[in-house]
Amino acid sequence: MRFFKNIDKEQQKNVANQFSWLLPWFEAMPDRTVELGLQRVSFSVFDHWLSAEEAYAELNKVDRSEQAARDARFFKFAVSLSARSDMLAFTWRGQKHDVVRFRRFASAAAFFDPASRLGGMRNVVLPALDALLTTGYDDTWDLIFRAKEQIAVALDEAANAGLYVLAGSG
Repeated sequence: MRFFKNIDKEQQKNVANQFSWLLPWFEAMPDRTVELGLQRVSFSVFDHWLSAEEAYAELNKVDRSEQAARDARFFKFAVSLSARSDMLAFTWRGQKHDVVRFRRFASAAAFFDPASRLGGMRNVVLPALDALLTTGYDDTWDLIFRAKEQIAVALDEAANAGLYVLAGSG
């Protein structure tokens, strides 16, 4: 099963220009978020940032049915975002790993499939929202963006999926 579809050279160039801040952000994340003119919103199945004790209790030895319920909320969120914007995976190429290459997921299911070569974590760009979506191992995803107007869509979709919006950093 193919997880990705290539995009044409013109779209590669356009998306690379749109997300010219990706490499600087990844090199110093999250320290340079504000310096780069970016903002971050975090989405979680939890209604608050977890303390160390809560994180240990909530993230270790999670029952399969509970994890499946959490994953279903994020999957619903991913599917709804993919209906509003292309979701493009990316990799770093070149000798210095400073050239970005984008690929489209074959389907929303491919984005979330743990059997994919990406493992459990994903970093994707959403060109229509001018945002980067990073998924985490701790049932929290982050959206890095420039324009607040476009993020209202993501906030609505998160609420529809049963996710909470967490302010600040955890």
